[in-house]
Amino acid sequence: MIPAISPSGAASDRHSRDSAGVAMIELALMLPFLILLFFGATEFVRVLQTKQNLSAIVREGATSVFRECLELDNPDPCLDSVYSRIQAAADAIQPGSSIKLSLYVMAEAPATTISVFTRGPLASLYNAADFASGGSLNDVISDERRLAIAEASFTLDLIIPVFSNPEFYDAAIF
Repeated sequence: MIPAISPSGAASDRHSRDSAGVAMIELALMLPFLILLFFGATEFVRVLQTKQNLSAIVREGATSVFRECLELDNPDPCLDSVYSRIQAAADAIQPGSSIKLSLYVMAEAPATTISVFTRGPLASLYNAADFASGGSLNDVISDERRLAIAEASFTLDLIIPVFSNPEFYDAAIF
């Protein structure tokens, strides 16, 4: 015996199959955008976290130079030690980071004589001539007679190569 199919039952089966097909098409159209949104958000968080971590390392570098190396007659061995420690920490977070540590000490007399001790290959945005000639940080170094600067530059490799890889620069001054 063949069961009887009511017209309303046949229509509801067809409607549910059509709805399922429409839902699959909508998913197929939206899925690439959802995946891009997910990876874009993940990439943004990764970039932000890396930048914040390296900024913390730069602050630690300037603080360490200021606290550990300032009072020494020859700060070169201390700078070597701090530089190797800070560079290793930066490389652990972002391989290929460039770190520069600088210590500026103004002599008691004459007031424009500044001793500069630096470590690292990065080209600095700050220099002793700028301080001595009334540059942007002249007031700071003349009041304190000493200044520690840590700088970092790094390029971040993106997972999604939509844009060019961003380059970041950060500095901390104590």
